[in-house]
Amino acid sequence: MFAAAISLVGLAATVYLVLREAKAIRAQSGTVAKGAFAWSVAFGLFQLFLTVWGAIGLVAQNEPLAFVMLILTNAILTGCAWASIARDRIAPRVFAFAGPNAPAPTGKLARLRGAFVGKPLVAAVLCLLLAGVFALLGMEVSSNHDFTWVYPLCILLEWAIITTLMVGLFFLFQRHGAAPAVLAFALFVLGIAEFFVITFKSMPIQPGDLSAISTAAAVAGTGYTFSISLFCVLSMGFTAIAMLLCEYAGLVAPHRQKGAANAKRMLLTNLLVAVLCLGGVTAHVTLIDYYNTLGITVYTWRPLESYWREGYLPAFISAAQSIKPPKPADYSVDDAKATLKKYAKTYDKSDAAKSDERAAAKEQFDSEKPTVIAIMNETFSDLSIYQNMRAGYEGPQYFKSLSNCLSRGKLYVSAYGGGTANTEFEFMTGNSMANLGSGVYPYTIYNMETTGNLAEQFKSLGYSTTAMHPNHATNWNRENVYKDFGFDQFLSINDFQGADTLRGMVTDQATYDKILELLDQNADPQFIFDVTMQNHSGYDTGLLPVDKQMHLNIDTTDLDAKTVEDGTLSDVDEYVSCIEQSDQALRYFLNALS
Repeated sequence: MFAAAISLVGLAATVYLVLREAKAIRAQSGTVAKGAFAWSVAFGLFQLFLTVWGAIGLVAQNEPLAFVMLILTNAILTGCAWASIARDRIAPRVFAFAGPNAPAPTGKLARLRGAFVGKPLVAAVLCLLLAGVFALLGMEVSSNHDFTWVYPLCILLEWAIITTLMVGLFFLFQRHGAAPAVLAFALFVLGIAEFFVITFKSMPIQPGDLSAISTAAAVAGTGYTFSISLFCVLSMGFTAIAMLLCEYAGLVAPHRQKGAANAKRMLLTNLLVAVLCLGGVTAHVTLIDYYNTLGITVYTWRPLESYWREGYLPAFISAAQSIKPPKPADYSVDDAKATLKKYAKTYDKSDAAKSDERAAAKEQFDSEKPTVIAIMNETFSDLSIYQNMRAGYEGPQYFKSLSNCLSRGKLYVSAYGGGTANTEFEFMTGNSMANLGSGVYPYTIYNMETTGNLAEQFKSLGYSTTAMHPNHATNWNRENVYKDFGFDQFLSINDFQGADTLRGMVTDQATYDKILELLDQNADPQFIFDVTMQNHSGYDTGLLPVDKQMHLNIDTTDLDAKTVEDGTLSDVDEYVSCIEQSDQALRYFLNALS
């Protein structure tokens, strides 16, 4: 709880210093600028957030130097709040700015101030250049605090992009500091979001994720603990400094000039600079090939390492530029179709196509047309392959005992830590994600109307087709994709009202009961695609009934004590318990089909 206590003391100090300064200003000039007070309140709100978040135990306190980092951040926030309310007293001592309470500067401050006499824009731009540094730190430090990893030129590029955007916004809004400050705050929020995404799925936020925000929001409230690290706290301090510098940039730069002609000239000049800056950034990120020209590469299998080494914005831009797969040289749709027909004709003339075995198989299929049920089971895996989890764990026993399978083996999927729909895409269409790059989600990005798929293929054979997923139909844009694929119907959460749940999720068995119901209702051949939901992360919900809980007694010899405490991992226990329930549901389903 000391995180909350330190932040509460810091907040109290902020309130005291701001009110004392406001009282002194009123005694001298009679008025306190509303803008100055608003900026102070903004910094105080940071501390209020830390106080509340710390009080409910969501600020990490067991990290090295926790006490020091909390005190440092709160000191920064208190200092920024005081510097905002006292800006008319501070700015004149440093910059060539004459506020209503401007005392004459002396000593070194006088010489420093003299460097800016008659150059208010120089002072403002200098503030923004420094603000860009701290805004970058405010975004990166939350999840990427080891800067020995980062390539210096990439960080320089990231700083240039951020600073140019800040300068552009500064002039677009007629030399007011609020707009670049909002950008600094937005980058801070992005950094915190990046921290949570990395914590939950060990992957960075990538361009395709922006098209899946609604899906992420739909599942974010279940099983996840939004605890921030002390590096997140420190990034808050860096962001506050960036915002304060933006405030001072707007304070020292002249906002208007006397005379209609001069005012109009300033307006046009500001807009011109804004267009040059913002347009320049836009042109830079759209016209320069980050991969081929700058060598900024997001590795498909290790994207997080790329984001850490190259900086978030450069890596994100590089990934965004590659979200549309490059068209092969001399490629045309007509030629591709002709090639497919050529291969089909070649096969039709081959011995394999004319064999007795194929003829028998075709005759059998045409006479039986068996119903095909495909189950994509949420996060299903057998963790016993990892040394039996050093706990004698044997994995899903029934699944492993099935001996009369036509085929079985190990399955590798492209989705890692999230991105369920990409596995669906590969299975349904036969297209590999290897051809589409990292951070791409075809369901939410591409038009699927003309994409060949299993539902379309089965419909051409006279099958009725059903897709089901016991969650929101909008997740991963499934309601539109399944329609484009040609499914006759899509059963979503609305079709599972009153169904049994586990940890708040519709159970696997409930979806199997729905499949059995479809089979009872329709004796004709069907293709049923069931995407389950029961075992969705996270695994610290604590919602499993006692009679469904499994507990692994992990041998911690030679293991990191910080990772495994007392031979138990609550999230692993919950996960394997869920897998056990899936295994039992599979037994129930196959027995019912038999």
